[in-house]
Amino acid sequence: MTTYNICVSFVGDESDKTKIFYEGTGSYIGSTSKDKIKITDTEIIIDAKRSKRSEPEDIMKNTESTIFNQIKKGLVYYCALTGNKKKISKVEFTLNKGNPGESNKIFEKSKLKNPLDNEINKNLQFKSEALNIIFEEDAKARMLLNSLSYWLKAMSATDEGSRFEKLWRSFNAIYTYISIPLTRETNEKKKLIEVRKFIAKNSSFFPMSIGYFQSYNATTLRDIRWKELVYSQYQPGKIAEFKGLILRYKDSRMNEVFEMILPYRRKNLSSKDLKEIEDHIEKKKTAKKTCDLELLLFHVFNYMYFLRNKYFHAEKFDTTMNILANDEHKELAIMNDILSLFIVELINANKVY
Repeated sequence: MTTYNICVSFVGDESDKTKIFYEGTGSYIGSTSKDKIKITDTEIIIDAKRSKRSEPEDIMKNTESTIFNQIKKGLVYYCALTGNKKKISKVEFTLNKGNPGESNKIFEKSKLKNPLDNEINKNLQFKSEALNIIFEEDAKARMLLNSLSYWLKAMSATDEGSRFEKLWRSFNAIYTYISIPLTRETNEKKKLIEVRKFIAKNSSFFPMSIGYFQSYNATTLRDIRWKELVYSQYQPGKIAEFKGLILRYKDSRMNEVFEMILPYRRKNLSSKDLKEIEDHIEKKKTAKKTCDLELLLFHVFNYMYFLRNKYFHAEKFDTTMNILANDEHKELAIMNDILSLFIVELINANKVY
């Protein structure tokens, strides 16, 4: 049996009072035993035992190592809570500490690569109790660990296109997991429909994401690419879906926009459907009732899914490959603000799925 003491140290003022973020255990694949893990604002300490001896260099290079996996968990947890404000100064391994055959290996700062390049917006706050699950070893814990890794890389990225891609992958991991007990469908759009219902039912867990849209008006909503959305997602053969989109929303701001986009598909609608849609739009506009939850659901489950298809399937030239920032850069920046905040609240609410 080999014992391992691993200490990941971060650059900082040693005179600062140490704050403990986590002190507990971490499960690992293939065993009922658990490692001891302590995470503070200055270091991550892992105490583990394994039947087979592995050298520190091999552990650090083997991403499938159960010990390296504990280091990954610690780093993700640390970065998510601190915003990656401190860089790694060294990683020290001590094998068989205090026993015959004790050995020590230090990976100095010059040999290390920090997992994230930049600090993360301090206004996006994870709850530590919501992150504790990643130290377990089950499907949900692994999913959240994966999702967090993409969220962190997204928030450290400087290019809006790269950020959106990683944020969507982070979200994809979560909505796929949530959809499993809700539907047997494997189609992405159908999974999203069910998860949309789930979010609407549990809207109390998303106050900041919903509140983001408080200041929105119809003019703000018009800024996105509605014409491209309609022509791409609601073709003449999907006219029932177009009708369903409009009738689903009661928000007066959304219905002002629907009045604007209705001509894009007017000729494809039957006179009966057209009258039903026009009556709905007029009624909801006149009522002047707003629902910020509806705006959140539209942006995440309709518009961002449309953007995901455009960029992921390379249906168009990557417009972020440009010299000057353009409207699509600005649009992606807004979508990234919405999605990054939504994922934070979604992860913080993992107890409900």
